[in-house]
Amino acid sequence: VNALQTAKIGVPVTAYKSADAGATWTPLPGLSSTSPVLLEVSRSSPSTAYTVDSNALYRTMDSGASWSSIGLPYGSASSFAIDPSNPSIIYMGDTSWVGVGNPLRSTNGGSTWTPASGGPGFPVDSIAIDPTNTTTLYCASGGLYKSINSGANWVALSGLPGSHAVRLVATHPTLPGVVFAGLNNYADYAQIFKSKDGG
Repeated sequence: VNALQTAKIGVPVTAYKSADAGATWTPLPGLSSTSPVLLEVSRSSPSTAYTVDSNALYRTMDSGASWSSIGLPYGSASSFAIDPSNPSIIYMGDTSWVGVGNPLRSTNGGSTWTPASGGPGFPVDSIAIDPTNTTTLYCASGGLYKSINSGANWVALSGLPGSHAVRLVATHPTLPGVVFAGLNNYADYAQIFKSKDGG
């Protein structure tokens, strides 16, 4: 079962796994986190997954049978993404102002982190990786930002309505350069925009 066919969801005290697209669920002991808020499964290694609660980053390498606590660089996380070609490379956005909104990159499964430069300067709501070129990343932080060097540097993208904040970003799983951005202004309505040329 690949990462797209296997769904996992975090709940207090434990986690559940489904191998039949959510028709049935099996509890997985071993996750000590009390309230997981984020969870990502590796595309290239489906037995590897990460989950985050308010205090720590957790990793499993055996499809959720056991979890190890890694810790968080700034004590909180709002988003993260796993490199589609390498489960040890992960990117994280923090919710605190301590990290000044610069996405973080780890090449060793979260043991150590390197902050980006030229980040948005605000908490990062969403991170997406181009699966056809994994050195290209996007992050949503009120505006939309792009990196073409594995998150080392970021530039702001233009062309989206300035009256709406960008809160979500996603990339197409097979088409290079296709990016989706979710916007809202908390007042009237939300919109989704699509780019066919990498933003």
